[in-house]
Amino acid sequence: MARSFVFTGFLQFSPAWTEPLDLVNVVDSAPLSITSQLSNGTAAGQADQYHRDVVTVAASTTESLDLTDLTTNVYGGSGTLSFSSVRGFLLRNTSASGSVTVTLGPGIGSFPLQAGGLAYQVLPAGINLADIDLTNGGGSAVDIEIHLMGVAT
Repeated sequence: MARSFVFTGFLQFSPAWTEPLDLVNVVDSAPLSITSQLSNGTAAGQADQYHRDVVTVAASTTESLDLTDLTTNVYGGSGTLSFSSVRGFLLRNTSASGSVTVTLGPGIGSFPLQAGGLAYQVLPAGINLADIDLTNGGGSAVDIEIHLMGVAT
């Protein structure tokens, strides 16, 4: 059986702003729900690779994720993964304290990013504009959970 990748994600925001007036409270609520899916493949709206990791960014340092040279070690194996395009990603600080500044290469939208029919094209190896840089300006290490979905080279 050939390997395959499928992604289904759901993002929901439920803000509520209440403004108390003399006779009534005015409530502004504008919930937003987005469901996104990627099927297996390399065409628009598809992905064939997935990378996840937890990166520890030491105090006062920058960790650079080279999207053309990611280490894989699923099930005890080892190797590298090189994305030609990224279709979606999520970064999450799992540390109890600290913060990290994220610098995205050109063409990457916002995060969590799910490109749908579009794709962020990764530049060739050696051109570091394809990197995602995680900079920790704090005094203690920070753990960042990383999930990347895309098409391999």
